Amino acid sequence: MSENEIMTTSVDEVADLQARVQELETKLGAVEGNLPKTWLLSESLAKRALAVYGHYLLVGLIIAIPIMLCSFGTMFFFAMMAALAGGDFYY
Repeated sequence: MSENEIMTTSVDEVADLQARVQELETKLGAVEGNLPKTWLLSESLAKRALAVYGHYLLVGLIIAIPIMLCSFGTMFFFAMMAALAGGDFYY
């Protein structure tokens, strides 16, 4: 390959890369305009941390509440069964 061919190929590759960068920057601009306004995507570290912590607490409650309800329901069921059995709990 001669130097002229190498230069022509390199110039073509640079032009292709510049066109690709321009295309990606255009797509990025379109995507950035469509992002939701949420603290999870905030510039502030404190807001992002609070958003993550809030989601963590919410998921914890969503998981814990049915477990607690089942536990209390089971305890109530066995307490009622014991009461209906007529056992004397006071000695």
